[in-house]
Amino acid sequence: MCGLFGFIGIVPDIALLLTLLRLARTRGPDALGIASALPGRELVWQHWLTRPGKTPSVTLPRAPALLLGHARLATSGHGALAETHPLRLRVEPPVAFAHNGTVYRHEALALETGVQCETSCDSEVLGQLWQQSGKDVTLTMQRLETSQGVTPHAWGAATAQQVWLASWGQPLYVAAREEGRYWCSRRFPESTALSAGTFVSWSL
Repeated sequence: MCGLFGFIGIVPDIALLLTLLRLARTRGPDALGIASALPGRELVWQHWLTRPGKTPSVTLPRAPALLLGHARLATSGHGALAETHPLRLRVEPPVAFAHNGTVYRHEALALETGVQCETSCDSEVLGQLWQQSGKDVTLTMQRLETSQGVTPHAWGAATAQQVWLASWGQPLYVAAREEGRYWCSRRFPESTALSAGTFVSWSL
């Protein structure tokens, strides 16, 4: 059970982003990470390993046009910093990928689909499968369900110009405000839940 949060738009309400970070942390005590982009700039990644009850000193970018954040509950891999989300998918342009859920038999699934992964984190397989499926969220989830049946997932992906969010049994809440759009795995003021089995995509 991990936590997702983020923003895309003009200039975010930093106080609200910090609230979303704290809400996400209640779902993910093991690590914290963000991928963000200032207007007209490329994505930048920041990662912290954490402990339950201990939130690291996090300085958010002052005016990101896009921020994808993740609080991790480690269910696979070695708990290394390289496995902290958002993962960096080695494609062009670079893609940040953050996931809430478990990909069972992920090593076998990678072999079956020809996916090449750089970490032992199960979520990377899902991110690479999404890339392999041409960023088709429905096809990606159908391929995953063929492998492991119906299981709950929510995830987000981002380039410096666009974000994709998917809710497949794990909750995601979104809110549109004048300055942009916010999301989080926990309900927050003015937010509404994405319907299960749906996805959204927004561009700058």
